[in-house]
Amino acid sequence: MHSTAKGGSQVDILTIVAVLPFVAVCIVAAFLEAEQARTSALNDALGRARTAISAVDFELRGHVLTVQAMATSRSFEKGDLRAIHDEAKRILASQPAWLNVGLQSGNGTQVFNAIEPFGTPPVPQADQESLERALELGTPQIGNVAIGPAIDKAAT
Repeated sequence: MHSTAKGGSQVDILTIVAVLPFVAVCIVAAFLEAEQARTSALNDALGRARTAISAVDFELRGHVLTVQAMATSRSFEKGDLRAIHDEAKRILASQPAWLNVGLQSGNGTQVFNAIEPFGTPPVPQADQESLERALELGTPQIGNVAIGPAIDKAAT
């Protein structure tokens, strides 16, 4: 009986040794499959993120171009603030995504915002950092999200 147990134990060891490479190959294959799935998911996520960023960039570029077009108005050449305010109101009405249009002087003081009647006393600047960057660079800037005093909701 003892020799049978020993023979059985040798068969068990041989079986394990024979199956072990198959188990190792299965583990490696499962790891490679999981890695491929992770890489594919990452590439899909990056593709979606690039698409979203491109759409946002396109949208923002359109807004910047609109603001740049506003800056070429003859009313700016004439210094006619009331006419600039009227144009800003008209353009604001044509831009459903916009909440307000404001004009700041070179020293950062608000001249007007389009949702208030012309001549309304200026309100404090909500995003001083973006204003300073615009004044320094002389180009339109996409501001930080802030709650502005004129519209009481988060905006850029």
